[in-house]
Amino acid sequence: SACCRNMLTLYVLRSAVLLLGRLTVGTTRHRALLFKVLADAAKIRCKLLRGAACGADSFVINVVDVDGRDMAVDLTFEPGRLHKLEDYAA
Repeated sequence: SACCRNMLTLYVLRSAVLLLGRLTVGTTRHRALLFKVLADAAKIRCKLLRGAACGADSFVINVVDVDGRDMAVDLTFEPGRLHKLEDYAA
């Protein structure tokens, strides 16, 4: 199961820290909410942006402020990579 794979990853890494990009459970919405909570705790300005795309009912992305510009945080395909918001939403 996915839970067992996450536990195995923790054992192999010999750490109690699991990288957000290595999660094998949950949807993009769950990752976005978790990132938002972590960003808030770290005092990083972050907001959630909801919408619809590719026939899906909804998607959620995290938007952070980087030097006065809104940047989308990729949490699925290239975890941690920042995209210009206008490029990411296109």
